[in-house]
Amino acid sequence: MIEQPMENRKWFQKRDLLLILLVGAAAAVLFFWPKEQGAAAVISQEGRELYCIDLTQVDAPYDISIGGEYPLVIHVEKGAVCFQEASCPDQVCVRTGRLSKSGQGAVCLPAKVTIQVTGPEREFDAYTGF
Repeated sequence: MIEQPMENRKWFQKRDLLLILLVGAAAAVLFFWPKEQGAAAVISQEGRELYCIDLTQVDAPYDISIGGEYPLVIHVEKGAVCFQEASCPDQVCVRTGRLSKSGQGAVCLPAKVTIQVTGPEREFDAYTGF
């Protein structure tokens, strides 16, 4: 085999560029592929399960009112659930926002109400922040 001098050697050939484009396209498809949403929302008060809602089967958005010392309203829509209104003093539960992924949860401590989204797989072990 004849060795070519370094200055005459091509670093990228057409097949190298094709391979780089194929790997990049595969990475883009995997990155932007739609993630499966959480399958169900479990709403509990004082440790008792009140509702188990299949979020994939919600046809039209609706609200659930929960009474008690601190009444609140939970908003349910296709693929997501959230605390809409609460009469608790700090409103942390309302600021938590929409819950749509398996493993996400929100709590209204004064009302003793929890929302937990469950599903077949979790994207992360835990979710933090607002």
